[in-house]
Amino acid sequence: MKKTILALLICLFSVNVNAFPYLPDTESAISVLPDDNIILSADWLKEEYLKKPTENIVISPMSVYLISTLLQSGAENETLKELSEFLNASSKRMRTEEYAYQNPKPYKNNAVSDYLNTLSESIQISNSLWGNFFKESFKENAVSVFKADVFPLPENTSKINAFISEKTMGKINGILPERPLSPKDNLFLVNTVYFKDEWRIPFETYETKKAEFQTPAKKKEVAMMHHIFRSLPYFENEKIQAIALPYKNGDKMYLILPKKEVSFSEFMSELSYKDIFLNMRDLPVLVKLPRFKIESETIDLIPYFKSNNVQRIFNPALSELGSVSDKETYVSSFLHRAVIEVDETGTEAAAVTAIAMANSAMPFGLKRQDMLLEFIADRPFIFMINDGLFIGIVNEPEDYTSHKKNMLFP
Repeated sequence: MKKTILALLICLFSVNVNAFPYLPDTESAISVLPDDNIILSADWLKEEYLKKPTENIVISPMSVYLISTLLQSGAENETLKELSEFLNASSKRMRTEEYAYQNPKPYKNNAVSDYLNTLSESIQISNSLWGNFFKESFKENAVSVFKADVFPLPENTSKINAFISEKTMGKINGILPERPLSPKDNLFLVNTVYFKDEWRIPFETYETKKAEFQTPAKKKEVAMMHHIFRSLPYFENEKIQAIALPYKNGDKMYLILPKKEVSFSEFMSELSYKDIFLNMRDLPVLVKLPRFKIESETIDLIPYFKSNNVQRIFNPALSELGSVSDKETYVSSFLHRAVIEVDETGTEAAAVTAIAMANSAMPFGLKRQDMLLEFIADRPFIFMINDGLFIGIVNEPEDYTSHKKNMLFP
């Protein structure tokens, strides 16, 4: 049987979801928030750091989690098992030997639906399907659970790339190579995510000073923002300091700073979800944080998935994605890009993840709460928005400039 080309595109910036399989007659939700995405965030960030330990990093685990969960909704048998064991790392309710891995009929995912219905005003997510050969049940799941729109396949990828650019406010101008598309062989799933919000308490621009930042290789002058917060979520233990900077619409950016006596590379080599899933309490803190802007290169995610025992979706002979399309398919590419900008006023970020599927015809405690704590990010640190909406590492902020000509919120 001829197998079709399906590309799942995601431009994404938020959410924690974990899906685990149920028996066919189970009517419970098949996702849990936010533990699974926190686990994915820590694991994937460590993987990226090992590949480029001196570079800035930004990724959107939520983007990858959402698109993978959508793909999971169309997977069957052993393929469903592989995806479930990877996506549901925090779940203990896995079916192994006694039952076959099957998605419930009809498919439900209340956690995803609830999340998409309760987004802050700062987050814009759009899911869409492009193509003519999706199964009706898969389209119904995408519309009802993932709030997707369904479009016919365009003549080429430029329309999809333009869609991505529009939905990310021009931060990402697509990820697909320009090429014609065949209505008989091509399918695309597109998810866009865009985040933009002001700090609840902004950093005053006149307080931004020239300061030294210790990069992995040398010291450099950066634009260091300053503010004294009377009350800010704070955590500290023998290894790290961490704070949570709130945005106006309720989201948060977590900043995790290994202490000076702790080697950043050693910290990253042992990083786990416990290092970013922290129990904070409100305390007065002086914060010094550099402005930064990071744009990732395109990341090929196939090696990462394969190293986590997700193999079958990439094998034309073994992929079991029969609930996705009327034609047999396998994942031929899995791409990701993200961008983030942080300044005195707030944050803007976007991400895109693309899965292409091809024809498979071939085979913390503190006791002194009255003291002013200091959080001085003058060396590499981790940032994270919400529960893995975005996560990354600032190894080298931009060079010092006395002011910004174009603020995020003019």
